[in-house]
Amino acid sequence: MNIIKQLKTAAALLALLGITACGGGGGGGDAGVCAAGKVLQNGQCVAPIAAPSGVDAVAGDGQATVSWPAVAGASSYNLYKAAASGVTTGNYASLSAGSKATGATSPFVQSGLTNGATYYFVVTALDANGESLESSEVAATPLAPVAAAGKLNDTGIYRGDACFKDLYSFPVSCSSAEAIALNDAQDGMVGRDAVTATNSDADGKLGFSFSAIAGGCVLDNVTGLMWEVKTTDGGLRDWNKKYTNYGDGSANDASTYVVAVNAVNLCGYADWRLPTVDELQGIVDYGVAFPGPAIDATWFPNANNLWSWTGSSVVGHSDYAWFVSFNNGYVDNFHRSFLNAVRLVRAGQPSTTPRYIISADGHEVTDSQTNLVWRRCVEGMNWNGTTCVGAATTFNNAAAFQRVSAQVAGTGKVWRLPNAKELVSIVDKRRSNPSIDQTSFPATPAGFYWSSSPVAKPPLAGNDDMVWYVDFDFGAVSRQARIETLYVRLVRAGQ
Repeated sequence: MNIIKQLKTAAALLALLGITACGGGGGGGDAGVCAAGKVLQNGQCVAPIAAPSGVDAVAGDGQATVSWPAVAGASSYNLYKAAASGVTTGNYASLSAGSKATGATSPFVQSGLTNGATYYFVVTALDANGESLESSEVAATPLAPVAAAGKLNDTGIYRGDACFKDLYSFPVSCSSAEAIALNDAQDGMVGRDAVTATNSDADGKLGFSFSAIAGGCVLDNVTGLMWEVKTTDGGLRDWNKKYTNYGDGSANDASTYVVAVNAVNLCGYADWRLPTVDELQGIVDYGVAFPGPAIDATWFPNANNLWSWTGSSVVGHSDYAWFVSFNNGYVDNFHRSFLNAVRLVRAGQPSTTPRYIISADGHEVTDSQTNLVWRRCVEGMNWNGTTCVGAATTFNNAAAFQRVSAQVAGTGKVWRLPNAKELVSIVDKRRSNPSIDQTSFPATPAGFYWSSSPVAKPPLAGNDDMVWYVDFDFGAVSRQARIETLYVRLVRAGQ
């Protein structure tokens, strides 16, 4: 009799705890255990809602933006964060900087993060039956925005057969009357490399200007950035070494290389880092033909012509990062698992003034970082007092130069096509489609835009009709045949 009472008491206790025998009618199995693929919710074994997939994290300044597609049937989401990998719903509170955001919505901005630290995130979905399993873990490393001294390096394209006289002819001398007649502000005609006072080869090719720093470094006198110089000794900084770019401190990752270089105080400094994509493109010499290396080999000896990683992430794709190709100056992005070269940089300070200043009439934008003045609207569109309206016009390359000449004659302002480095300077790689600040440059069409920079002619013919363009979908820099029609945005020097 006592045994029967004990069994009844135990059964009642199990019921109070919400534990059912034999799967509770939901999944079978022993008491309190659900079949595979089911979870115990309110005393019943039920199929959990699917975990979010496609979760992505993009780093910002002291923050990270986590986004994910909607899960069918989800009523809300929770986001779990920690400064250590392996985050789960059960352990997040015990991990460094662990936290839970209940009712998170996508995109979710996690603020208050420490720049330079890597944070890990998982997301769960909730419905009436409870909480899903965790999503795949994603990571982001917030960084403060870094701006160089403000000036841009020139492209390295100057005078020789580097200008055009019409749409179909091969490039001609930039000093020729025919080229000047098409447009007198082609890349090879203007810039530091076209001014006698700044194009001496003594401190760098043409408009570049460098100084040697004891210990194996070079100071860029134009931008104020200091760069490492590679070695050929098989050691830490050997020119032939390549790295992944996960930022996870793994043995063959660029992040581990940064730590190692800082540990030896290269050239007396311990604040070396991966460059931004704009910084690295800044030392590209577009006057060097494929296969390169497209860099001033006098000041950067032992340079290779490989892709070189940057610290710039790809918006919406945290597993990709930007690179610069030193076989010709191509700029694009690739999966972080790929082995690329690395060249570190230091210095550069966060910008403290508003970057873009709108003119009183709203038609122009002055970039306080570069002192360039831009037309607010692309050609074919006009400022109506509120935004840019009308249909953007595309031009072949010769027609683009002719458009510039007509605008100079009509406005009395010295407008020109921007060179490749100037044009990419207004790309905002935190944005996409279009990758530009749409407050300062409203209604900008996403697409390809002409620069004034021709692709250097290689020893074997093949690039005679190619010009560099910038893609304002994401911010890539590539080349296009001159007969194609692209968008145009005009620029001029500031006062």
